[in-house]
Amino acid sequence: MSLSIGIVGLANVGKSTLFNALLRESAAEVSNYPFCTIEPNVGIVKVPDSRLNQLQKILKLPKKIPAPIKFIDIAGLVKGAHKGAGLGNQFLANIRETDAIIIVLRAFSDPNIASPLNSIQPEEEYGTVKTELILKDLETVEKKLLSLAKDIKAGDKLAREQLDILRRVKKFLNDNQLAQQVSLDQDELAIIKDLNLLTLKPILAVLNCDEKDLTKSCLPAGRPPFISHLPEERQIEISVKIEAELAELNQPDQKEYLATLGLTEPGLNRLIRASFHLLNLISFYTFTRELVQAWPAPARISAQNAAGLIHSDFAKKFITAEAVDFSDLISAGSWEKAKSSGLVKKVGKNGQITDGQIVFFKHGK
Repeated sequence: MSLSIGIVGLANVGKSTLFNALLRESAAEVSNYPFCTIEPNVGIVKVPDSRLNQLQKILKLPKKIPAPIKFIDIAGLVKGAHKGAGLGNQFLANIRETDAIIIVLRAFSDPNIASPLNSIQPEEEYGTVKTELILKDLETVEKKLLSLAKDIKAGDKLAREQLDILRRVKKFLNDNQLAQQVSLDQDELAIIKDLNLLTLKPILAVLNCDEKDLTKSCLPAGRPPFISHLPEERQIEISVKIEAELAELNQPDQKEYLATLGLTEPGLNRLIRASFHLLNLISFYTFTRELVQAWPAPARISAQNAAGLIHSDFAKKFITAEAVDFSDLISAGSWEKAKSSGLVKKVGKNGQITDGQIVFFKHGK
């Protein structure tokens, strides 16, 4: 699967520094002025996966391949972006191509870094980005509604369905609510999929904190450590400055530095895993004589479709799959012992592959 997440936010909130830390290299220019990022920076990041590490050991394989996520660092946003202000048109075009959105919010206090706001106001920043996305979607929906009128007159049944769905979506957008807050089922989502609405994409808020705030709320005293109207599981607090410093260290020095901060792992690990789960994905694993590999897949995926993620021919010529749960394989000690103990189960083409399963696909030639 090709998975992409756009990193967005107002100018100088730490987007490019976060992107560089994710990639463990200075791939994006970082400067103290607006619109430093013009063309989007793109990088592939490996999903931290303790199960993959254990599987490599227990299967005694020389290589492992983690699941990948593509991160895209997109130009800073300003009010009026939906009308083209700043780099608005380019910003919105770039974000339209992503599967999900990370909104970086400034929660750090550094007077040497310019800010479009006069004080630390992460909730206001979130509101600005949210409103621009909503206004752009509203523009998209209104244009589509106008074009549907002709199709409906011609007796197009699909156009009538689209009209009914988009009228509901428009009502929510007009109330400054995200399109994802509309109760749409999978069939309805498929009907309007071609519009690629921005506010249907999953959103994760990242509060970029000061170092001193790593173990407490970044927000002013008495305020909850999350953005109103955004589920708490869709929010994460990290210090981008600390993450950038950690990215420059080797593993032993990283562990020592983290220990001085009272932390057990880099915040980026939490961010990458949160991004993975933001897309409602699972991981299943395959192995050969040389390597074990993690594969990202939609939850509730069928065995045949899972095979197709590895190679399209595997899906076309699918015969069956053999799968064992991660915990069962660890308990057994090897694939062979798990199989002889009856822990490896056959899965037909319509059977589900679940999170953590190790799968062997059988296909015709």
